[in-house]
Amino acid sequence: MKYIDIDSMKQSATQDGCEIIYSIKIDHTPYDLTYKITGDIFSVPERCDAVVASLLLHAMRNRMNIRSALPISKKLFYNFVTHIIPNIHFCNPDKTHKTILEMPVTEEAYNSTWNGTGISLGVDSLCTIHEYTDDCLFDDLKLTHLVHLKVGAHHANKGYFCKNTEDSLFAEENASVKNYCEKYNYNLVTIESNLFEICNKEFGFFFGITHTLLNLGTMLLVQHKFNKYYYASAYNLDKFSIDVNADMAYYEKWLIPYLESENIKFFSANKALQRFDKTEYLTQFPDTYDFLHVCVKSEKNCGTCIKCLRTIVALDLLGALPKYKNVFDLEAYYAKRKKYIRQVIAFRKKDPFYQEIYTYMKKNGIKTPGFFPCVWARIIFYGSIIRKKLLAR
Repeated sequence: MKYIDIDSMKQSATQDGCEIIYSIKIDHTPYDLTYKITGDIFSVPERCDAVVASLLLHAMRNRMNIRSALPISKKLFYNFVTHIIPNIHFCNPDKTHKTILEMPVTEEAYNSTWNGTGISLGVDSLCTIHEYTDDCLFDDLKLTHLVHLKVGAHHANKGYFCKNTEDSLFAEENASVKNYCEKYNYNLVTIESNLFEICNKEFGFFFGITHTLLNLGTMLLVQHKFNKYYYASAYNLDKFSIDVNADMAYYEKWLIPYLESENIKFFSANKALQRFDKTEYLTQFPDTYDFLHVCVKSEKNCGTCIKCLRTIVALDLLGALPKYKNVFDLEAYYAKRKKYIRQVIAFRKKDPFYQEIYTYMKKNGIKTPGFFPCVWARIIFYGSIIRKKLLAR
């Protein structure tokens, strides 16, 4: 049997936070798993919650058990053993192993009082920020802190890990995040880790199928500070499916509450809003006009990547695009507007967010640019394949 071993943990205070190093082994290969935290956090509890949660699905997909000399939250352990592992395995019996957890448990509790959510300045991020500030039902649920994580999301859709790309995109985004927090008076915590680099080396490039565990697992590291944490789900329960080879977002609304410990509670944010609804919701908040950033490729919205395209077309159809002149190149978009709308329509059956846009157009009687859908779809699809092959040479 192969094992993931969590042998020890050491930490040290820094000028603006702390650094944590876990000594781990993945099937006997040693790694220093590091986390650099900035913000009003100068130490963290000595437990293995964060590492176990972050690596659990990889362990299940690769027939590995997890051992730790450090304790794990009793509630989290219970949820893993009783709910998460059995149900994921039940839905994927040929793709997973019922990972066994071998580690002591603890019920140690802390006086955690912070409420947080992640900030990337994307649609989900800004929607959650406004949901739990402007439209929060109760004062004790309101946000007190925003968290900027570097645990794999800054990959530029390359399909492989590139450290220079990750570091560059995170640094550029972090500068904008800091500006946003300073301007609107939010407390900011940043956590940078080599977690995804290690995962990529050992298990391959699988951010999409593990992102919920990577993000919320990392938040377990600071459970002595955070009492509530809100995480926006991309898909609603009508898309529910537990497939360990697909996007974890399809089943994270079920998963999220089970990742809590005695100290931190996780909530799925944005109610049952779809992506198009979230985009429409944001158009009423002026802060988004200057800070909305959805691009996966660069510090500025390129206007052509999949996330930029679905956002800029949605804003256009909502009649709100002129408000976002400072974050999108409107002249470039309008020059190819028909082409971009055709592209969204052509791929609506392959991308649920494109389908939302198309549904809105049909519902509101918005005419689509004249074209032959099948022909355009084939041109775009096969053109992208040829381009990838040429670039790979």
